[in-house]
Amino acid sequence: MTHPQHDNTLQQILARHAEDVLHRLNSSIEGHNDKSRRIYNVSIPHFAALLLHHKSEYLVIEDTPEHAEALCHDLQYFVSACERKESMFDYFPPSLSPELVGERARILRKLISGGVSHIITSVDAVSTGFGKSAPFDISKGFSVDRELMEMMLAEIGYRKVNIVMEKGEYAERGWLFDIYPVTEELPVRVEFFGDEIDLIRTFDIETQRSIKKIKELTIYPAMEPLIEVADGEIDNSLIRMMSKASIFLSGKIAPEIISKNDLNDVTIFSHFAIAGEGIDSGAVPVVGLGILPEERQSIDDVGQVLSKINKKVIIVLASTAQIERCRDILSERRIVAPVINTEQTCLYEGIFLPNEGNTVGRPSSAQSFDTHGQRNIWRAAGVQADEEVEGIEAAADYR
Repeated sequence: MTHPQHDNTLQQILARHAEDVLHRLNSSIEGHNDKSRRIYNVSIPHFAALLLHHKSEYLVIEDTPEHAEALCHDLQYFVSACERKESMFDYFPPSLSPELVGERARILRKLISGGVSHIITSVDAVSTGFGKSAPFDISKGFSVDRELMEMMLAEIGYRKVNIVMEKGEYAERGWLFDIYPVTEELPVRVEFFGDEIDLIRTFDIETQRSIKKIKELTIYPAMEPLIEVADGEIDNSLIRMMSKASIFLSGKIAPEIISKNDLNDVTIFSHFAIAGEGIDSGAVPVVGLGILPEERQSIDDVGQVLSKINKKVIIVLASTAQIERCRDILSERRIVAPVINTEQTCLYEGIFLPNEGNTVGRPSSAQSFDTHGQRNIWRAAGVQADEEVEGIEAAADYR
């Protein structure tokens, strides 16, 4: 297949590359009874670029929450840079805190109502004890007995306190209920007139002053029920709920998931660059280039390495300071590296000098998917400029 020379923006290169990889992946099972597709050497950033162009509903199950979060982080960057607003996805976290429990319930409600079609999760989070009626809605004018309201809050894990301070707490004072929903940034004060909700407003914890009136609110659980197992099978599993979705499984946990759920038509992936079963993603591994901290003596060596790479390179950095430092390093090697914004990345065609074409960009705030404050990574994605497009380089940690 040939493409016009002017179809050379990063967005177009990524689309052609993803189309090629997904076509090879589907072709690999033709004529075989086993419909499990396999792909290796697909780094997390590379996998994110492929998922961006996957057209149907999908469920991705990683081996760890850290890998699932990293995949969402990178996919969010590509969604932002390529302006793919229709490619909405959700991260389904493990239930490690009341906030995460509420987020799980929120996503399940969206899934049941058809509001989400792409979910990324980890093996320890894929099953849930929630039924369909776990959250409940309140609104101005809604009639509910106050004792029933208190019972409903207690049933979904909210703790009764004198003064609300943390998510998952509520306080009851006569005709007033203070509730701190686990999925909201601010607590709410619900004022009753008899058994009818007369007013709902957010308020400040420190001053107790009202901030904003709201008309309605969904209160999601702060506690997840125990997972019910019937005849050795888990009923409320995302795999069962998304039975029509394309399922992607990490090779580390695939055998267990496949045997427990009697799956046949799945895609098994490996992030390792070493050869494995199935097809090679075509990624250009960063390991061995001399870019990683353990492979170089100083940060200044990066410029020398990049000057020898016979590819177009786009470097995505986490801050303006990192951009300026990287640009200084590259300029010392006489490498031209124009700075572009995130939203321009995938449409950028720019002038790339032979063997020395580099573009430095800053990710948008929407890229941040750090829920634990531990990620501070420089992402580098290099793609070949020729028509056959062999692949995308993996993430590089320049710290």
